[in-house]
Amino acid sequence: MIKLLEAELHDVKGIKRASFSFPFKTRLEEFKENANLLGFYGPNGYGKSGLIKSFSLLKSWALSQKLEDYVSLIDVEASKLEVVLDYLVEEETTKFFKVLFSFSKEQEAKISYKERNARKFIEVTEKEDFPFLKYWQELDFFPSFIDEKKPYAEFLENGIYQGSKSLLEEFQKGIAELNYLFPLLSEGYRFDLKVEERNAQALFKLFISKDGRIFPLEGESHGLKKLRLLLASLTRLFRDSSSFLMIDEMDEGLFEYLFGALIQLIAERGRGQLIFTAHNLRPLEILSARSFYFSTSDPNNRFRHFSLGKNKNLRDAYLRYLHLEDPLKINLLPARLYEEE
Repeated sequence: MIKLLEAELHDVKGIKRASFSFPFKTRLEEFKENANLLGFYGPNGYGKSGLIKSFSLLKSWALSQKLEDYVSLIDVEASKLEVVLDYLVEEETTKFFKVLFSFSKEQEAKISYKERNARKFIEVTEKEDFPFLKYWQELDFFPSFIDEKKPYAEFLENGIYQGSKSLLEEFQKGIAELNYLFPLLSEGYRFDLKVEERNAQALFKLFISKDGRIFPLEGESHGLKKLRLLLASLTRLFRDSSSFLMIDEMDEGLFEYLFGALIQLIAERGRGQLIFTAHNLRPLEILSARSFYFSTSDPNNRFRHFSLGKNKNLRDAYLRYLHLEDPLKINLLPARLYEEE
């Protein structure tokens, strides 16, 4: 099992320095057994997407993909960016590792690592010798699995697919995974598959059912499509403690209460790690305050926890802070809901 404990970013676009750590990382048994969630909130253009892209860079390096598109991720005033990661690795014993990754404007990537108590770092000269290579290759970013354009991905995205009959077992397995989570969010509802044979091929159709009633997906809303794509991405978090998923704007298109229920479901039954950004504040009423970081206007300390003080409701405290301190300089005026006669 591999889990990220904390990270530090330097000279990522919009971020001079930022650090974050997962909550409860010092309570190791609890940390290892349960899902680890971190939510990032704040104004647009304050480093949240840069955080996601810096981890995407790690995966692209591990997969030997082109890195030229990541040069723009380096801060304009810097010659390189750095990512520092602290990992917990449990095999026969529990060990702790630190990994240093740097990427320059010349597209040169350097990486080194060491056990926590070791004096010297080991520089990686052959990518295959890097102990976290496979783990980095399997980092997930929603909705990256759709980009693969495999049959099941296309079927899940469009709700319909025409292809070989041999795909039936793969599609049934995928829908079974969806139905592990979907009924927990919407009681009694489930996804089902209808297959129409057409000579050597078959037409696969996805629909929702409840108590024997069928609800076709034709003309479905953006939110419902987003939900099933999210559920497909999230299933690994429920079976693999080493899974790591990052989602930018996770709440887009989802009803506030449903988004909160999804976050609560992951927290209660998940096993892997999730980092998400959002604007919907409902999760602030569900998770520990240590599970959230908020963007600041200071590029040298881009993310920080929010102090609750006497207020026990993080959502309420954060909204009051935004209203009273007005850090965004919006200068809100009282709304005129109607013209006086």
